[in-house]
Amino acid sequence: MPGIDHELQVLLLQNRPDTPAEILRTAFGMEIPAYDRAETGCADLTSFSLKETKADQVSVLFGADGRRLMAIISEVQAKPDDEKAYTWPLYTSIVRERLRCPVHLLALCPDRRTAEWARKPIGERSGSLAFQASGLGPDNMPVIADPARAQQLPELSVLSTVLHVNHAENPAVLDAVQAALDVLPEKRREDYYDYIWWKLNEPARQLWETMMQAEKYEWQGTYRRKIEENEARGFARGVARGVAQGIAQGIAQGVAEAKAEDILRLLDSHGVDLSDGQRETIKTCTDIDRLDTWFDRALKATTARDVFTP
Repeated sequence: MPGIDHELQVLLLQNRPDTPAEILRTAFGMEIPAYDRAETGCADLTSFSLKETKADQVSVLFGADGRRLMAIISEVQAKPDDEKAYTWPLYTSIVRERLRCPVHLLALCPDRRTAEWARKPIGERSGSLAFQASGLGPDNMPVIADPARAQQLPELSVLSTVLHVNHAENPAVLDAVQAALDVLPEKRREDYYDYIWWKLNEPARQLWETMMQAEKYEWQGTYRRKIEENEARGFARGVARGVAQGIAQGIAQGVAEAKAEDILRLLDSHGVDLSDGQRETIKTCTDIDRLDTWFDRALKATTARDVFTP
């Protein structure tokens, strides 16, 4: 089931449906037709009653005369998946048949390995019709450090910031994305602020928090609120246990459980597969320092090994 990370990236594309076109133009040098407007198309691609088929997002580019010039299917892809060799060409064929225009598929990937996998041609080994998607990752996403450009392309600026966590330690990058978010509606700005906080590494996150404090920004967005609620729930759970077990021990256990829940939720949102044993290890851990270490690793983990191996 798609997690928070997946859903937020889909929301970024839905909020500004010309973002995929700008990604293909800037990251891949693709020639995009001169279009008048972009709209989000229907992502339900079910063509047979046997199985529901849905893409994450479809952008349709229209000319001034109302003609469809191009459709871009966007898929948020957390890790390689062999099933996509069959579903992605299907998505493209269905959209092409429905809209009667050229179609391209863009995969948004969190790391270089997944992006390189997404860019591999599909079908040429067996002699069938070849298909190739554009895989976006840290290796080909431009770094946006110009506030004026970021304000023109705010969703692209957010994606660039979270994909380039090392560059995000540069104040110019965070200054640019902050300038972009300043022109957005309050609810969208709030969610993007917290999404950036959630994805950054620790040095960049501390810098981001300092900037937000300078702006008197209150942490009320979706992601930060969930973490704070979980910590409060863990504290309350610990206090209740403290009556029988001792206040200090009860609070520590409750906080540990809340941290473990945060780690598991974070890994699930990233699509990281965990064995039952690995889940149990996280859930039963009472070492707060170790849980903090696992949480920091989980922020950018793509495999279970990234969490448990230094």
